[in-house]
This record gives sequence, structure tokens and C-alpha cells, in this order.
Amino acid sequence: MTGLNQRVNELQAEMKALGLDGFIVTNPSNLLYLSQFDGLDGDGCLVITPQQVTLITDARYQEALEASLPKTVNLEITRDYYDVAHQVLADQGYQRVGFETSASYALYRKLAALFGDKLVPETGVIEKLREVKDARSGNSSPVHPTGK
Repeated sequence: MTGLNQRVNELQAEMKALGLDGFIVTNPSNLLYLSQFDGLDGDGCLVITPQQVTLITDARYQEALEASLPKTVNLEITRDYYDVAHQVLADQGYQRVGFETSASYALYRKLAALFGDKLVPETGVIEKLREVKDARSGNSSPVHPTGK
């Protein structure tokens, strides 16, 4: 999963340019792009900070993710995705957290309740990264939970 590190590094560089301490990824296409795990179907989120990457999802995907994710990615198994995302970011003393404006209004309200005025809407940050093909994208497909 070398592509994961490159993609996360690119997002972290964008976050730095935007003055963000963290980014919560919820869009299924962006989750696939960054995690290279084909199977989440929007069930969970990815929390990116300058120091770490945390994938938060439920137990259905635990075994496949443990087998395929690099050791540099923290895996949190829960159904309280956004409460755990808040805790991960709080542990790192966040000040500004980006989120995708493609999120539903219900999700926005949940995030706003957790993060308050530290929540920063961002449009197209990951989509811009996806426009540039990396070396891996042409040679292999994402990991599917069944290993196929």
C-alpha cells in the first residue's frame, strides 16, 4: 500500500497550506482513494493529522483491514465514528479541522456539535489530488474486503 502513504502525504501538505490540524474524510470515493480499501461503502471515516492516520469503522471490516492496512495507520473499531474522530483530534490538541462539504447536513450538524467553530468546510481538496494519477493507480486495483 505504498500509494496510501503518497496520497496521505499529499493531503497533509494541502492541510498545512490551508492551516488545518486535521481532516475528516467521509466521502466514499475519497475514503477509497486514500485507504485503497474497497469495501467501506461509506461506513466510517478517515482522520488525517500531520502526525497520524486513523481509520474509524465498524467490526465488519476489522479482519480485512488488519490484514491489509499498513502498520502506520491506526484502526479504531466502533459505531461511534465521529465521537472517536473527535477524541483522536482532541488528543492532538486540534485548532482547525477540515471536513468535506459534500457531507450530508445531518453529518455536518453532528460534526458542528462536536467541533464547534473549529470546524472548517473544505471543497474539492481531495478531489484535486485524485485528478493526478499516481504510479500505483494504473497498475493495481484497491483492496477488496474479500481479498479479490
